[in-house]
Amino acid sequence: MCFLPKSGVSPHKDEDETSRFSYRPAIEGRYVSIVDVLSPNWRYKLRKYASRKFKKIEDCRRRLLRYELPPVSIRTKSLDDVRTTFIRINSGGMRVTAADQAFAKASRFNLRELARNARLNLPDFEKVPFDPIILGFMFANGRLEVGQEAVEAMIDRWDKDMRRGKRNIKDFNNTWGRYVDSLGRAVDFPRESFCVLNDQFLPSENILATLPVFFQHNGAQPGVTQRRELRKWFWATALGQRYSGRGCRKNVLADLRFFQRLAENGRARFSLDEPADKSDLLRAQYTQKSALTKALAKMIISCPSAINTV
Repeated sequence: MCFLPKSGVSPHKDEDETSRFSYRPAIEGRYVSIVDVLSPNWRYKLRKYASRKFKKIEDCRRRLLRYELPPVSIRTKSLDDVRTTFIRINSGGMRVTAADQAFAKASRFNLRELARNARLNLPDFEKVPFDPIILGFMFANGRLEVGQEAVEAMIDRWDKDMRRGKRNIKDFNNTWGRYVDSLGRAVDFPRESFCVLNDQFLPSENILATLPVFFQHNGAQPGVTQRRELRKWFWATALGQRYSGRGCRKNVLADLRFFQRLAENGRARFSLDEPADKSDLLRAQYTQKSALTKALAKMIISCPSAINTV
């Protein structure tokens, strides 16, 4: 329950009478914050509710406080065992991601909280998974490798350097702060240039992992030539689905090197080895979400003038 900041109690007879929990903001008269429900002065905070609703809230509070949690004790001297247990518990039985592994490796700094705050500072992109954010941090700081092991190695290096006194938390926070600024610019650019209004419009989440590299090295908004090349890269990547399938790793690494060249030399050009196949456009199922369908639908409906830029 501690992972649910808001609790929902539905008191309406025209809906399901079963009380339920929802991960969402409180709504007056319908959803009550679990913080208020479990507060010592909950009666005072929730005194505005009518008797029937108040009883449902009281019943919810009683069930939460009486819920029995069987303790499980694990004894080990192995830090790796502790990290593995931590990851498994916090992943809730879901697939363990690269971000989960990175969070567990970072014992000297709260990487999870930093990533959460970075995501909250991306308006309309707050639901982007942590993986591209952590991966982007690695790319933006010069480690041009792909995969979970590379992410773990980078975080482990930071952690060990702090433990040995070679670096401190201030160094990491400064480095992270510069990256978050680049990440914000990487979100603003497709929003303003390609009508990517929120994370649902992103053809690929990995765009937010690679694009910050350009802004990290460029240090400013792109010039006219740089903007033209970035537009070519965006549509080629979106329509060509370059960040999916067997060619994903090769394309990601090629793009990272391209972004570095484009930032250091504004005359660098984006080249596409494998153009999008027109037959893919005809075979695509437009009732399903994919990089191709989202890109083409956005190009035609949201930003038709962009067709002329490809």
